Amino acid sequence: MSEPEPPPDEPSSFIEEKIVPLIVEPTLGPVWVVLVAHFGVFGAWSLLIALEQGRITAYLGVFGLFWLTGTAAVAEVRQRGRPGALSVLVLAVWATTLGFAFAARHFGVF
Repeated sequence: MSEPEPPPDEPSSFIEEKIVPLIVEPTLGPVWVVLVAHFGVFGAWSLLIALEQGRITAYLGVFGLFWLTGTAAVAEVRQRGRPGALSVLVLAVWATTLGFAFAARHFGVF
């Protein structure tokens, strides 16, 4: 029987090994722009429905987005000890969401 390999000095980090390389890959930049825009539109729509009509499903949608993005950002900060590329992406999603919501209200789209 072979002996198990000793654990590495640093613990394996899913965010560092799997997610961050996809975020910083230059050829995937346009994909991230489109994904941030889509999440921003969905978040703005959910936020405006929640505030205007008070629908519980819209509140749950906004809470779900907040929960998922917040959990991802907190996990990255816990693993790295500081914010990184994933936190910047989360910030971009929420900034886009608020920007789209403000623009929709300002220009009378919603």
